[in-house]
Amino acid sequence: MLYSFTQKSAKSIGLNIDLLKLRGELTCSSPISFQDCTISGSCTVGAFTYFGKDCEIRNVEIGNYCSISAEVIINPFQHPINLLSTSGFAFGDNGGLGGFDEFKKIKSKKRHNKQGHVKIGSDVWIGRRVIIMSGVSIGNGVIIAANSVVTKDIPPYSIYGGVPANLIKMRFTPDLIHLLSRSDWFDYVLDSNILESINYENIVESIETISLKKHKLQKISNNIFLNRKEAKLVVSNNLCNLSKEYE
Repeated sequence: MLYSFTQKSAKSIGLNIDLLKLRGELTCSSPISFQDCTISGSCTVGAFTYFGKDCEIRNVEIGNYCSISAEVIINPFQHPINLLSTSGFAFGDNGGLGGFDEFKKIKSKKRHNKQGHVKIGSDVWIGRRVIIMSGVSIGNGVIIAANSVVTKDIPPYSIYGGVPANLIKMRFTPDLIHLLSRSDWFDYVLDSNILESINYENIVESIETISLKKHKLQKISNNIFLNRKEAKLVVSNNLCNLSKEYE
């Protein structure tokens, strides 16, 4: 079953949603932005992350400050390849044929396919029409070129591209990557007064400036839960204590 959430129902809690098609559940923070995206399984999306139009995501954890271009597919549905057939009848999936009696008679009662999970760090930029396969882990600060197919883990602060995606180059020196990896600036809501004083081209200076004032910053927490069963947006201080609903 598919539930859709529109901008009207979401704007009051910091979600920019042109149209969100929800087949599973979403845990997130705000602000985030979706444009006609489909979510399946269990997904987590961090604050200040946005999606271009027509993205599809399934069973994925995505960090903060990520830039995801249009038509990106994360963790597409997998057909097992070691059975009699790759058709859905062999592994218990309807595949759009669940309404036909002929299909029901041959459909396996046992689901053989096991969909893996994908983890994407913070401050990741994913180009248009990228496909990220099941089980992949992508580090912080990664850039993935448009039209790439990611089939293996990608280390932090690297640039990958191609089919299948391979290393193009590292973004920074090992020392600078180590410094960035130790800093957790992307776990905080950055203050405008701090940002005004930062020279973005000087990464070391930027990290030092944020670190000195980190005690004044608010840490990001994922406190918004969208569940297709209720067809409502639910905001909670924690996921066990539902406190406010938005029709």
